[in-house]
Amino acid sequence: MKTLLIIETINNPGASEGVALENALNLTQDYIDQRKSYSKQHLRIKPCQKAFTESKFKKLIGMDVDYLHISAHGDRDGLEIGRKEKRCVLIKKGATITPDEIKDAGVKATRVLVSACKAGHKELAKAFFGTNRDGVYRDGIYLGRSEEHTSELQSL
Repeated sequence: MKTLLIIETINNPGASEGVALENALNLTQDYIDQRKSYSKQHLRIKPCQKAFTESKFKKLIGMDVDYLHISAHGDRDGLEIGRKEKRCVLIKKGATITPDEIKDAGVKATRVLVSACKAGHKELAKAFFGTNRDGVYRDGIYLGRSEEHTSELQSL
């Protein structure tokens, strides 16, 4: 059975994209399971993990899962970890984890979805694309504003 891990890096009480996604996927999974004549699940959805520190984020992206969804704020330098918001208004900027730090952390998932601004920036995308430490090819899907570098992704 395939496993999905959702990581939320933005501290915004009452407005978690990761938890909303987890709930929606669990509802869908329940519906699929009820329609089958057997109760075999196709996807195991782990509870959404909140990563507001760099060390926790690095530990989570290195977990042995098939699919990884990262909900974060992104900029040209990488992903922001621990950004604090209230009703989507910035209260405190978080620490930035760079593409090189992401590569060094060793993403094991074979599929990665990054939901963040600038997620399509070439260096950030390259941190997730390619072959993982176990020699398994990994690809990714990126959601967010990345207009300035989308054409560069086609050559990866």
